[in-house]
Amino acid sequence: MFDMVKKHNRGALAAARDYAGCRPWRGDCSEKIAKLGAFCEDLADEYGIETPTIVRGPGYCDGTVKEGGGFYDPNTHVIVLTGGFSVMTFLRLFAHALEEERGGEDGNEYSARWANGMFSKAFPKSWAKLVRRDAPILYRDYA
Repeated sequence: MFDMVKKHNRGALAAARDYAGCRPWRGDCSEKIAKLGAFCEDLADEYGIETPTIVRGPGYCDGTVKEGGGFYDPNTHVIVLTGGFSVMTFLRLFAHALEEERGGEDGNEYSARWANGMFSKAFPKSWAKLVRRDAPILYRDYA
């Protein structure tokens, strides 16, 4: 099995930083989804996997729920996002897709570590605020 946590793909980090620069939390729901879709394509290209399909689940990005949620379906290669808009949730679910496509087996711990690492590098100011507030960042595994 491969380990992406210790060293993220440089192109993927650049794509994440570009995504951060486009202010993904701004705009209406369709604009946020468009930005997220482009970012997903960039990540998939960098890691050499098929781009997962992103589906809006119940309550996604409609303002009724603050916390993001969702799941990855490996049978259909679909990321379903529910609840509030969350880059961290998307990164965790993308990590599940990436691990599945590349034959990994570590599950939630791996995806949390990968997502935390990517988010901390692409969104350092937001990451610092979360850590300073002692927010429950995914599974509290800050590696």
